[in-house]
Amino acid sequence: MLLRIRFLSHLAAEFFYSNATLQLNAGERWALVGPNGAGKTTTMKTIMGLVKPTSGRVIFEGQDITSRQTHQVVQ
Repeated sequence: MLLRIRFLSHLAAEFFYSNATLQLNAGERWALVGPNGAGKTTTMKTIMGLVKPTSGRVIFEGQDITSRQTHQVVQ
């Protein structure tokens, strides 16, 4: 498994998503789609470490990267 997002939530005045869960395996391709304001950009920013989730975990190659800073995620 390459990337796993488990029960990820982010609550803020202007951004919101709740209990987002997905699993991306090596070799797979996914698209994150939805209307304006659905949380696509905030979800990606959370994976990259630019936004801290209210709850949940981001697991990359078996390691929890949820609390890492962006420069650590990129490495």
